[in-house]
Amino acid sequence: MKKTQGFTLLELLVCLAILVIIVSLPSPSFTFLQGNAVRAELDTLCITCRYLQRSAQARNKEQILTFDETNQSYTFQETTYHLPSTVRFGAGAGITSSPSNTHTPHNKPITFTHNKIIFYPTGITKSGTIYLQDIHGQYTYALSFPVSQVSYLRKYRYDGKWIDITQSKKPHNTCSS
Repeated sequence: MKKTQGFTLLELLVCLAILVIIVSLPSPSFTFLQGNAVRAELDTLCITCRYLQRSAQARNKEQILTFDETNQSYTFQETTYHLPSTVRFGAGAGITSSPSNTHTPHNKPITFTHNKIIFYPTGITKSGTIYLQDIHGQYTYALSFPVSQVSYLRKYRYDGKWIDITQSKKPHNTCSS
């Protein structure tokens, strides 16, 4: 008999099994990286807010942080920062309340008036929240200035409910996590 060249069914199944394993490995890692990307942007925004708050006090002049939802960016001191393509302003589906008041519905990714945070020389900032999420809506974080006599930042993560992930609620150390 003439022997033809080719793969046996067993060889084909082994190759297919190896391919499935290789393809499925990066999936959990990629999902984990998406959550980390949103958290990193939250930290960057927190540090920017803290910088502007201190800059307003040091210069004795208001500092303004302006958000552009259309371009997924924010601007301060003539600097524009664009969110990476994997992160956007917004909150995932099913999130109907704000982190600081679970009875208050939210319907905007930025709750500050005119999408601006004004940092006053007194250290006070009006209250509001910025919501960040990954492009698939799996991970949602929020940065909030609660109503208070002293303005400080709180960071939240949404896991079926809002969880305060700010380690220190002291006004001088609120962006560490």
